[in-house]
Amino acid sequence: MAFASLEIWLSASSLLIAFLCWLAILRHSSLGPAFAATSLTLVTVVAASAFWLGEPFSLAEGLGSLLILSGVFLLQDFTARRQR
Repeated sequence: MAFASLEIWLSASSLLIAFLCWLAILRHSSLGPAFAATSLTLVTVVAASAFWLGEPFSLAEGLGSLLILSGVFLLQDFTARRQR
């Protein structure tokens, strides 16, 4: 009984909440910055797995996270300047 599993219900609920958050973000933002912000989930997963699960944090993951954060920041800054 897959539907009797708590993990399945938690996963489905999390997916539904993430989808509703995505719709709310799109309502208040343009697609470019909103889509770029979804890449922040990669940074969040790397940081959370290192913090809570004790996963090793490599130099490559750190540099990749910095590149993602820089890209999102630059896109947000560029979009804000263009709208002025």
